[in-house]
Amino acid sequence: MTAKIVVGVDGSVASRTALDWAMARARRLGRSVELVYVSDTSPFSQEPAFVDEAIAAAQQLLVREREYAIASVPDVDVSTKAVPGVPIRDLVKLATGSELLVVGTHKGAHLQDVIVGTRGIKLAAVSPVPVAVIPAAGVAPRRGVVVGVDREESSTAALDFAVAEALALAEPLTVVYSWSLPASPSVEYAWSPEIVNSIRADAEDYVSETVRALIAANPGVEVSGYAVQGVPVLALVHRAETASLLVVGNRGRRGLSRLLLGSVSHGVLNNIPSPVVVVRSVPVPTTEPD
Repeated sequence: MTAKIVVGVDGSVASRTALDWAMARARRLGRSVELVYVSDTSPFSQEPAFVDEAIAAAQQLLVREREYAIASVPDVDVSTKAVPGVPIRDLVKLATGSELLVVGTHKGAHLQDVIVGTRGIKLAAVSPVPVAVIPAAGVAPRRGVVVGVDREESSTAALDFAVAEALALAEPLTVVYSWSLPASPSVEYAWSPEIVNSIRADAEDYVSETVRALIAANPGVEVSGYAVQGVPVLALVHRAETASLLVVGNRGRRGLSRLLLGSVSHGVLNNIPSPVVVVRSVPVPTTEPD
């Protein structure tokens, strides 16, 4: 059975950019694509009041988007699905079991610290499958895969995904590790140059070891690494400005807390520099309510 990429579409410029990205990936990896539109039937919806009207409008949109997709990449199998419901919740349900969920956003790094296009953030927080968020504004040419790592096991899934993408794209992989000095309890205990250099050296050693291990396990990938002092989001956004892809992890919180994306992945999506994939580190518990 061919692995499937699910794309949330709405006919907007951002949605078309995401669809283009998904179709190119599907052709490169031999995947099928399913275009999904969830007609919002929640009490606050601005869509048609009657479900049959909403579904009819959704189906018309999906016909247009499928024709566009096939015209651009004719050798990829494209299916469609229109359902009524709550967009975030039902898009995640429809993507369950797929390889990747892809959505677009109008957000871009030129609008730093402005919270818009939050659908991608919400989806990445709750999706059981990796979520790709594709910005409408692109920078060409793009090359390379960037991945954020830390010393937690939760970054392993993101690293594995990034390695696979670098291999598939035949592009280099850049590992970024951000470090900072622990808060000093008082001026009396201010950090000496020796301590700072020791912490920096430890971070650089960690990155070097990670790069060596990746090269040994994946000889076909060109890997480099950077230990950057400072805020992780800024380090990742800077390195990924002209990257083909930036991969970050989601620690996989449980209960209501999983509706809040981690600070790094949230910050990256809020200042998105390139196509970003958020990879969940642990499965969504099946016993959790919607």
